[in-house]
Amino acid sequence: VCSSDLLAVGYRFGALSDNVSDLTASIKIANLLDNRQISDYGGTQSATPDPLFFTVAGRSIFFNVSLGLN
Repeated sequence: VCSSDLLAVGYRFGALSDNVSDLTASIKIANLLDNRQISDYGGTQSATPDPLFFTVAGRSIFFNVSLGLN
């Protein structure tokens, strides 16, 4: 079993004006160190005896902004 590093940060700005009641921003980074180690053996190809291996997914970044309007 492979472990993935995760970093998540968010901030709530609150009410910014009469029209904006709430503003929230966050970022999430999965597999921070970009670990690519083999996680499982998937068998062999049907046409050749070459082995197939599954690796940990690469780094991913998700950014979210939420805006509440009046």
